[in-house]
Amino acid sequence: MTTGIAVVGECMLQLGELQPGDDPNALNATLSYGGDTLNTALYLARLGASTDYVTGLGDDSMSDWMLSRWRHENIGCELVERLPGGVPGMYLIELDEQGERSFKYWRKGSPASRLFDDPDRAQQLYSRLLAFPNLYLSGITLALYKGEALTSFLAFLNEYAQGSGKVFFDGNYRPSLWATPAAALEVFRQVYAITEVALPTLDDETLVTGIAEPERVIEQLHRWGVNEVALKMGGEGCLVSHDSLRQQVPAQSTRIVDTTSAGDSFNAAYIAARLGGQSPADSAARGNRLAAVVIQHRGAVIAADLMPF
Repeated sequence: MTTGIAVVGECMLQLGELQPGDDPNALNATLSYGGDTLNTALYLARLGASTDYVTGLGDDSMSDWMLSRWRHENIGCELVERLPGGVPGMYLIELDEQGERSFKYWRKGSPASRLFDDPDRAQQLYSRLLAFPNLYLSGITLALYKGEALTSFLAFLNEYAQGSGKVFFDGNYRPSLWATPAAALEVFRQVYAITEVALPTLDDETLVTGIAEPERVIEQLHRWGVNEVALKMGGEGCLVSHDSLRQQVPAQSTRIVDTTSAGDSFNAAYIAARLGGQSPADSAARGNRLAAVVIQHRGAVIAADLMPF
């Protein structure tokens, strides 16, 4: 696969984390940033992939700060649109006793959600994206756009895939962002139909499709048009399927502190390895290895010196 990848989505300001037993009224917020696609873009860049992030930001000081941090991580920001008067969305993470997280969002009307609202701006971005050999997005990306903006983005994805572009897609289903699972599935199926590599999570696919068996999930995605699948299954590892290969790659046993960005980091390591010419199984092993390190630490992004490779 040709290297170089554009990542489309939203990064928000993180207000902090609530640990089990914390009093929300006493929250001592430490401002940071995150978002599923940004996390993947950051880890891709750290792993040596030429990575550009595609999103909308405001013209405020917090947007300036986020851009400076992304550039420090060697993420290309030429396709970040600055929308006058806008400010980034925000979110809060709540962790349970097992380290599993839930999110509260304040993102309605954010610059990223309005990225493709203006048809002229959208067409300019689409023209520039056609130059990238690879493109990554998630179900959260798709949930950002409404009405004509979503329609135009889906049309662009079809044009992109009909050319030489390869689409990498993680459904990453968030029920709060969709009216119903069926509404999400209707959009997801359109993207799966033109996806080269799908990186779904079993729990998400079960919520959206009603299918709980890993093998059946894989078979359904192939029927919808996906060429290669790396199905993430938490502690059960990953099931990869490509051509005649169907192989389960075990997860690495480790202490779980915070599962935030486990899937995002897996996706980055898998994609970087595939772009570097490694097999699906070897790529999944690298994804499991990076995710195992990430979940031992709080927050979505570990320190650079903790990267395992």
